[in-house]
Amino acid sequence: MKILKQKILTWEYAYAVLFFISLLYPDTISPTTSLIIFCIITFLKYHTEGFRLNFPLFVISEALAYYIDFAYIKLLSLGITVFAIWYFPIFSFPKPSGHFFCGYKTLNFAGGNVASVFYPTDQFTDTVPYETNGNSWRKFYLVQRLFGDKPRSWIYRIALNFMKHIEMAVNNDARIISKAQMSHNKKLPVIIFSHGLAGNRNIHATILRNWAIHGYLVFAIEHTEQIDVPLTMCLSDMQKLRFDQVLQRRDQIKLLLDYICSKKNLSQFFDEDIEIDESKISIAGYAFGAASAAYTALHEKRITGVCILLDPWLFPIMHQIKDQQLNKPTLIIRSIGFEKQMEHVYKNKENCIEFLKKNNSEFLRQSMSCTFEGSTHVGLTDLIYYIPRELTLAKLFNKVKNVENFVIYHNGLTEIFLDTMLNEGENGTRGTIDTVLRRFKNYVAKKKKPDVFIKDNLT
Repeated sequence: MKILKQKILTWEYAYAVLFFISLLYPDTISPTTSLIIFCIITFLKYHTEGFRLNFPLFVISEALAYYIDFAYIKLLSLGITVFAIWYFPIFSFPKPSGHFFCGYKTLNFAGGNVASVFYPTDQFTDTVPYETNGNSWRKFYLVQRLFGDKPRSWIYRIALNFMKHIEMAVNNDARIISKAQMSHNKKLPVIIFSHGLAGNRNIHATILRNWAIHGYLVFAIEHTEQIDVPLTMCLSDMQKLRFDQVLQRRDQIKLLLDYICSKKNLSQFFDEDIEIDESKISIAGYAFGAASAAYTALHEKRITGVCILLDPWLFPIMHQIKDQQLNKPTLIIRSIGFEKQMEHVYKNKENCIEFLKKNNSEFLRQSMSCTFEGSTHVGLTDLIYYIPRELTLAKLFNKVKNVENFVIYHNGLTEIFLDTMLNEGENGTRGTIDTVLRRFKNYVAKKKKPDVFIKDNLT
């Protein structure tokens, strides 16, 4: 069963209908009338759907139909429009597979900080916009400059303009599940998530939502810091700058922990009698956010659960953690694309393995670093649902047809890891990586997906 469906953008289909009717009834729809209708559709599209990278193709189609009033040209315009819709798909959020639905709230806490809260609910309500600040395009543009590229800002403005109109598949301000619906101890396990440099607190909404519908209380903090640095900055200075930013993020996480460890605060926030399971407070992050999560896990005693690092960039912290012990079940999911991009300078794979070895032998049996064939850095974000073809053309993702596969791999592996490591088995002990691997292999087979999992050798 497919978990992804192509999203229908009404006004893009309206372009196709316009050219189809113009082709069938040329005496009724004159070139001038067609142009007026096209402008009206474009106005409505901009204000309700936004523009995507395929928008210039619609403009070309209308220009051809307006200036060359022949039937075969109108047929060509229709063909270009249909191609633009088909070649640049956009997918809806994946179907949920957990025991609950996903609720969503915005939390404002100490220091002017903000976090998105994803939590289990049994109630349907209105959803919320995906974007948090309206300028996602700018962050992605600045990050590309970090790698020495010279992207055109207008391309990012057009390609990501529509994201301000995307809505998340969550239930805004829905009631949280009752204690009767919670696990045996009537307390909720917690996951704190830190996004990457180019991200925002909702850019990993799919995986955060998946954790929430399986019974976790998930907090995704909004981070703001300097993204681009001069290309002439030496490596040591850049490492120091990024480490200082890690410390700022750690302080944000500490403030969040102060808030959520207060039963009074949470009960007021949810307007329910809510308790968290302080023995199961986990932390996760992506890219630079994974470095923030890793460093916090090493130093913050209130992180008592597991550590999940999604395609981490650990370079900013490695010089500061030489003699420290982690001793937490840790899952690292790398991407082959990011490894190739960073291997000459940052040694991502080696850093990941070195970080895992900060566990003693007991916790090392509950930890692993892994990847998937064909994986890319952006494949761990929600962008693969919204601009899959654009990412493929930019060589940041491999194939549009693989989007669903990576959703299944990442959601499944992280959920199985959390369940195995945080929930006691029949013999009263938590599972090991062997248990995770066995369950994940069965999961992939049940989903009828190719087995492209690669586990790193820690020796």
